[in-house]
Amino acid sequence: MVRGWLTPLVLFMVPAFGQAQRGGDFGMLIGHVVNATNGEPVPFVPIEVHMGDSLWASITDHDGMYVIRLPKGRASIRTDKEDYLTFQGEMDIDWRKLSFLDIRLDPVKKLP
Repeated sequence: MVRGWLTPLVLFMVPAFGQAQRGGDFGMLIGHVVNATNGEPVPFVPIEVHMGDSLWASITDHDGMYVIRLPKGRASIRTDKEDYLTFQGEMDIDWRKLSFLDIRLDPVKKLP
């Protein structure tokens, strides 16, 4: 449902993004964070991306969507949200391309 408007928005942004970053080796990481149990979006999840000694950060919106502009290279992605297990992953970010990473967070099991 949300992705219906996201694709045209991203495609609209790409030409301006490419022109604005002349001389820069940047790409974009786009994704959706959902509850692994029920598939519901998880809002306001902090997203951290480590690349070498640099850190980039973002937060999901109320629909669980995020977008981060990153330089090309190997990225370590981490999320840490209360009541959910921490997610960690890695991926390559390409120059002037869109990279997609949807994250499924597992809820913490609470003891009775």
